[in-house]
Amino acid sequence: MPPGCGRRARLAAGTSCRLQGRGDEDSVRLWLLSHLEASPGNQRFLEAAREAGHEVRRIVPAELGLLLAPAGGGERLRFLLRGLPLEPPDAVFTRLGGSAPDGAFDALRQLEEAGIPCVNPPGALALARDKIATSQRLAAAGVPHPPTAVLGPKSDGVEAAVDFLGPPPWILKLPRSTQGLGVVRVDSLASLRSVLDMLQHLGQRVLLQQYVREAAGMDIRVLVVGNDALAAMHRRAVAGDEIRSNLHRGGVAEPIALSESLAELAVRSSRALGLSVCGVDLLPGRDGPVVAEVNGSPGLEGLERATGLDLAACIVSALPTLFASRRGQTTGEGLP
Repeated sequence: MPPGCGRRARLAAGTSCRLQGRGDEDSVRLWLLSHLEASPGNQRFLEAAREAGHEVRRIVPAELGLLLAPAGGGERLRFLLRGLPLEPPDAVFTRLGGSAPDGAFDALRQLEEAGIPCVNPPGALALARDKIATSQRLAAAGVPHPPTAVLGPKSDGVEAAVDFLGPPPWILKLPRSTQGLGVVRVDSLASLRSVLDMLQHLGQRVLLQQYVREAAGMDIRVLVVGNDALAAMHRRAVAGDEIRSNLHRGGVAEPIALSESLAELAVRSSRALGLSVCGVDLLPGRDGPVVAEVNGSPGLEGLERATGLDLAACIVSALPTLFASRRGQTTGEGLP
């Protein structure tokens, strides 16, 4: 990566990570695969990619069609955009978070099957946007994580979950949610039973987590790109009784210097889910930081504003390395 983009580059306001003097031979035909409309993060990525000399366009998954044929039958895969033939890209950068429609992953899986490197890949994104799967992977990798109980729609395990987690309050989460939605604090067993009755009547599985009292409405967001933790900010909920520090929920942010231990924990979390670019949310626990969530489609606007870093350019500068790594892991043999 260029100077200013490595893990040891701290948060100096105004630091730029832009590429210098990229030649045409380094340019790639790039898709930004994203359902997000009017997204500042999308706009920043497109600007940085074009400034770096790449041919880039945003592709809306709902507008993308596929024509498939059995292997050995000539041209096996063609793409359509709004019904018209579309030349496939050299590589794909994804911004598909928890709000992405399931159909977006059909196209992404097919791109990977065709041998086109995708960052992030579909399997890792699917894990990251499912909080149950995320908790399972973090636990399996030994990553510090709040104790978690998963309760199904017909589960009678409330008492066992409460015995495991300890006394209230608890944090209840829906498996798929974004920007702090679908996350509530539960302060009593009676309230927990009421919420579970409603959600389980709808067939909804839930996560119940031990409340990290030391956090008290604060967390740390770390941006990880490849094997590097690039930047971090401290987020704090404004309302005294609010547990969600997300900037979309009115939280405020300030930059912090990344310690080696925080950077290492963030990178371990990213690796546990197989992500190349992600945002890792850490809570200050009694025995050290714990990982609350991992976002496979992190926003850039708030972190860039807080740190003064050109993080979109940092991501773009890392793409050749990330794509090269993905080429060795794709399942397909490329387009005929």
